[in-house]
Amino acid sequence: MTDLPTIEAPATARDDWPFATRYAELAAARLGYQFRELDDGRGYLFSISRGAATVHFGTGSVSAYPLNSQTALGLCRDKAFCARILDSESIPHIPGELFFVTDAYAQYRGPGREIDDLRAHAASRLPVFLKPNRGSRGDFAEPVGTIDALNDYLARVREKHDQVLVQDIIQGVEYRVLVLNGRAVFEYQKDDFRVHGDAAAPWADVFAKINQDLNGRGLSAIPDGTIIAALNAHGLAPADPSGDVSITLPGRRNLSSGNEALAFTRSPSPALAQLACRAADVLNLSIAGVDIFNVAEDDAPPDLKVLEVNANPSFASLEKIGETELAEEIWTEILESVFTKQ
Repeated sequence: MTDLPTIEAPATARDDWPFATRYAELAAARLGYQFRELDDGRGYLFSISRGAATVHFGTGSVSAYPLNSQTALGLCRDKAFCARILDSESIPHIPGELFFVTDAYAQYRGPGREIDDLRAHAASRLPVFLKPNRGSRGDFAEPVGTIDALNDYLARVREKHDQVLVQDIIQGVEYRVLVLNGRAVFEYQKDDFRVHGDAAAPWADVFAKINQDLNGRGLSAIPDGTIIAALNAHGLAPADPSGDVSITLPGRRNLSSGNEALAFTRSPSPALAQLACRAADVLNLSIAGVDIFNVAEDDAPPDLKVLEVNANPSFASLEKIGETELAEEIWTEILESVFTKQ
């Protein structure tokens, strides 16, 4: 096999490679490690070497962190399994019920979790929040308030996913805490999904543009019912000019949907840090993005519950808010940890 050339690290992160690849390259240069891009310039596959030891990395659909085992990654990607583990360790979390929305592999499971069971369960407690059991980045994570909306959701989600979690709708403030090697590195608050008007363009065009962008990134579109309900709540209609107005949509707080990171800090609150580190520890994760809800009333003491534990977290938000030095520091520690275990 022909030797691949070493790529000289730039002074700052490239803008044409995935986030993880760009900062891994910078961190490798900082440590004096050899970085090689292996994806014909696209940046989704690369290796890093220290002396005779070489580790391969991927990004995109591949976990970027060799620090986490495939078992831990798989358990976290299955939200129902992850919740059961948290429950077994008495870690407060937001529960949900698992149902299957296709007939695939039906012979391997017992009764009570098929799509008709889902309909009956959800209908008895509307409104509910639904999301794919193995979904990510807010894909098909939606509140559902009516039977018609439920049927519409199921028709759409089963084209892409086979399992769905049904949860009660929880009101509260959502946080993301990044855990690395047993400590909380940073936290931020997830903002609500805000849609901003575009001068004289009608709201229908504004949402069409947003949905086109979401679809282009492999994410589910905002359903028509949600759009109309949000507009009606503001006394607006799809044909109205959007102007200089912002409206809030429920359900999507993921930064991959275009949201903002609020109240970023490198000094996470002790309560959030303790809960996040505990969740990462019981799931055997060296690096994790832990999403936590504070469901307490405004003046009450915190009432924290784990929403999800992400074993392949992106912290690309650091670049957006100007914390590029921290991003490089985190990747430097990741690479040092990876080669310490070699």
